[in-house]
Amino acid sequence: MKTAIDTNVLVGLLDEKDKWHSKAVAIRDALNEAGALIYIKRTTSYYLFLHRH
Repeated sequence: MKTAIDTNVLVGLLDEKDKWHSKAVAIRDALNEAGALIYIKRTTSYYLFLHRH
């Protein structure tokens, strides 16, 4: 499975004080458990992000 996330989710992951941090971590963990390749959407391009084997 391939998934794209917005950069706002990345901010939530990186900033522990961000109001959405815990939700962003939960989304990342659920996608990783599902074996998803996670991409960050940045305007028109995508970047591979946080894929664990």
